[in-house]
Amino acid sequence: MIEHQRLFVGGEWRPPASRSTIHVVEAHTGQLAATVPEAGKADVDAAVAAARQAFDEGPWPRLKPEERAARLERFADALEARSEELSRLTSMQNGGLLMMNQAVNTPWGVNVVRYYANMIRDTESSVPRSCTNADATINRLPVGVVAAIVPWNVSFISAMSKIAPALAAGCTVVHKPSPETPLEAYVIAEAALEADLPSGAYNVVVADREASEHLVAHDGINQVSFTGSTPVGRQVAAACSARMKPCSMELGGNAAAIVLEDMPIDAIIPGLLATSALLNNGQACIAQSRILVPAARYSDYVDALGSAAAGVVIGDPMDPATQLGPMVSETHMRRVLDSIEVGRTEGARVVSGGGQPKNLPEHLAGGWFVEPTVFADATNEMRICQEEIFGPIVKVLPYTSCREAIALANDQPFGLSSSVWGADPDRSLEIARQLMAGSIYINGAMTIDVNVPFGGLKQSGLGAECGAEGLQEYLQNQVIFTPKPQ
Repeated sequence: MIEHQRLFVGGEWRPPASRSTIHVVEAHTGQLAATVPEAGKADVDAAVAAARQAFDEGPWPRLKPEERAARLERFADALEARSEELSRLTSMQNGGLLMMNQAVNTPWGVNVVRYYANMIRDTESSVPRSCTNADATINRLPVGVVAAIVPWNVSFISAMSKIAPALAAGCTVVHKPSPETPLEAYVIAEAALEADLPSGAYNVVVADREASEHLVAHDGINQVSFTGSTPVGRQVAAACSARMKPCSMELGGNAAAIVLEDMPIDAIIPGLLATSALLNNGQACIAQSRILVPAARYSDYVDALGSAAAGVVIGDPMDPATQLGPMVSETHMRRVLDSIEVGRTEGARVVSGGGQPKNLPEHLAGGWFVEPTVFADATNEMRICQEEIFGPIVKVLPYTSCREAIALANDQPFGLSSSVWGADPDRSLEIARQLMAGSIYINGAMTIDVNVPFGGLKQSGLGAECGAEGLQEYLQNQVIFTPKPQ
């Protein structure tokens, strides 16, 4: 049982103004695992004030880039030393596979700090440019105090994708983790202390809806970086727009995987399943949950996917043999199960799964598990094909031509990711270029690389994370004109 009693504000652990607490429950057992203080409006005010003072008066934005880079390297070292703790906390809270967190997610979150430490060393903060009647210097200034609002599904990756470039740019940060997964933020704060980040450069408040809305609307916040659902993203964007405050957002997705007729079925079924229902237990915005297959062999694809899904090992995310862990919470599990019932009501046919798994070990009886579910006979107009379910649900749809497949893939409000599976690289690339999504994966090459911008089109987001583009989100232009020499 983990019990935190303080918030990290202004470089120190402070008691909260409120006595309210948030309970953190272990996803695979349903047992209480931790308690943390719930920040109220007064706590948010204190965190913003600390970040504001650190930006307006403190050393962080005034350090030379190489000095900030050196602090960030120490920050990365301190996080890396806590890698195992971070991996286990993430799996315990959201049910993600421990093996995946150890091998991919946690190292990625550490490496993004090193990446931006290196980048800021090589980024020119001032660039001269000649004008007709004067000389100009373009200064790249940090935007100010950043609210980093993080989701529960990939909490450490998402947090560091915001915190690292913001700090590298010279901004100060108020980190607001999800109430379902707040524990990594405490480890990040410990690493910030060890790395001797200046007081107020990094702050943590664990808040629910009311205090989170207060943070977004706060006049002391210069920019909001948000990852979450599209409906909540609209609310955040509206609050920022009312105050002419910039925001960057990574929102929902409902990706389509286009399988071309020249790809052998047996060769791609494991990859298709891994990028859809099994990807972070289906709780991934880039999950390829709509699988578009040639109509001539539709039943073959349905049977193969259904058979593969039925063989998935469901269980304890800490067990290396497990392929599918639980949903993050009981509420979310019920939402996913309700979506399955919606699909049935709409006329789609459950080929495999469709409910909660039976015969789980006794210690997992209270966990929030959903079977990997394959739907056949769905149409793209159905809610299960238009809405993001965020669970281990796959819909298999037929197409009769590449033009129809592209139209089906694009016929939805999201544009975060898609994929193409084909034996001819040139043809696959030609189809990929016609898909309205921010990231296209060919033949299962699914990755989020720190050196490449990640973001969505349409209702899947604004702006980008990662790459040089991710740093630019936290910089703004200032131009100083001087007379030309006579």
